[in-house]
Amino acid sequence: MQEDCEVWYECRHALSLFLNCSTQWRHSMSGMTGLDYSAVLSLFDIYDIKQKKRIAMLDDIRALESGALQAFNEKANK
Repeated sequence: MQEDCEVWYECRHALSLFLNCSTQWRHSMSGMTGLDYSAVLSLFDIYDIKQKKRIAMLDDIRALESGALQAFNEKANK
């Protein structure tokens, strides 16, 4: 089931970068463990994200990652 959601204007770039990392998840025997941050940092360079914006965007991406991991775990436990 797909649900629509509102994205805050100030979070749009972090969400876009997060979605571009959709194939960059690290896995272990117990499932997904998180994003490959070397890939995230590479995307900062590819999209020419200014150094001073990277920390705030990385915080936003980590929040998105945490929510995604929680959703993945809930789905796996059903």
